[in-house]
Amino acid sequence: MNRKRFAALLTLLLTAAPGRADDVEQDDSVPAPTNIRGAAYPRIDSKNRVTFRIKAPDAQKVVFGFFDDQRYPAEKGEDGFWTATTRPQVPGFHYY
Repeated sequence: MNRKRFAALLTLLLTAAPGRADDVEQDDSVPAPTNIRGAAYPRIDSKNRVTFRIKAPDAQKVVFGFFDDQRYPAEKGEDGFWTATTRPQVPGFHYY
């Protein structure tokens, strides 16, 4: 393959590569107003989704459940914390 073809192919691959900046979700969440003073979680984002976090380094599985029948399987981080985010919640008072 000559240099011109290689350069053209490389340029095409680099410009067509997946991953745009707007595909990345920004963490715009803030601690819930009902949190214990100084607690960072649960957090509520601009879309009214709630993120929960619990430390359970020895757990094999963590699922958050609420009064509606929704279940939210958590993902384990390397630090032993499990995190799950809900679907958007109805605005208003919620005690987590």
